[in-house]
Amino acid sequence: MTRRNLLRIAVGLFIAAVLLMVMFSYQVRHNEKAAVATLGHLSPQPVGEGLHWRWPWPIQDVTKYDCRLQCFSTPYEQFQTSDQRTVLVGLSVYWRVQDPVKFCKALGDDLKRGERAVSDLVRGAQGYVVGSTPMSGFASPEDRTESQTAADQGRDQALADAMQDYATEPLALDSIEDRIRQAVHPQALEQYGIEVMRVGVERTGLPQNVTEAVMANEQQRRERAAEDARSRGQASAKAIVSDAASTADQILAFARQRATEIRAEGQTVAAQYYQRYGRENEAFAMFLRRLEYLRTALGSQTLFVLDGSQYDLSHGWFGDPPTPETIEGATGTPPQVAR
Repeated sequence: MTRRNLLRIAVGLFIAAVLLMVMFSYQVRHNEKAAVATLGHLSPQPVGEGLHWRWPWPIQDVTKYDCRLQCFSTPYEQFQTSDQRTVLVGLSVYWRVQDPVKFCKALGDDLKRGERAVSDLVRGAQGYVVGSTPMSGFASPEDRTESQTAADQGRDQALADAMQDYATEPLALDSIEDRIRQAVHPQALEQYGIEVMRVGVERTGLPQNVTEAVMANEQQRRERAAEDARSRGQASAKAIVSDAASTADQILAFARQRATEIRAEGQTVAAQYYQRYGRENEAFAMFLRRLEYLRTALGSQTLFVLDGSQYDLSHGWFGDPPTPETIEGATGTPPQVAR
């Protein structure tokens, strides 16, 4: 036997060994579980990760299932609450294959069929739980989802504002989620080998016709609040203006009184000057009297023109204009103001 023949035999044996390994073994990854059927009868226990031996098909058939977390969203549908109100609710459901043997018996090897089965269970439980919950349970601001579009956010804000008037004991949304999961999980695990990990309220809202009515009521409420604020502002403004006018009147009255007192003091001092200086210069005293007469007779803003060439207006009155010092020197005492 030549070396070339030995090489061919070795390669053939290697290929045969590989084929036998493929035919008589299978590998399950860490994120998978397998269901093994022998002559059409499923083994009661699922197979975990690792390398396992089997009989080739058609004696044994191995079906592997992805056991990672799966997620889907329910339709955004209308439900009636316990207080006969209509609300839109959309859920997100997280599930995975827990028992591949039960899953294989009930649904085969298609994960989409598992999703549809869980969706049917969730929708039934959703109708029951929402139907036994008042509208106030969906009006809790602290539990409101933030994964909505701008339009839906506007609707939910209107819903929250409208519900605050009668939602005395708002029910938390996580309680609704737990009730739906508790209703779905045992049945899904028993019938399909599916573990429902979590049920979350993804969206809540009102139907379009109800939304328009709620937003119209909200607009009226805001308009009434704005009108009340304007009324309070106008009342405050009137009170401020009234207080300011009263204060101004008091200040003006005090100023007029003080001006009258000052004018009286000035007239008293002037009278003393007139009396004492008039004895020494009667012509100047007469001139002052004439000026006083003209001031009284002509009033304000009157232009009175005389021809100086025909009248000697001074009449020698202004030889030496009097001053307090000259009067004090003439009398020996300064004029006193009577108080």
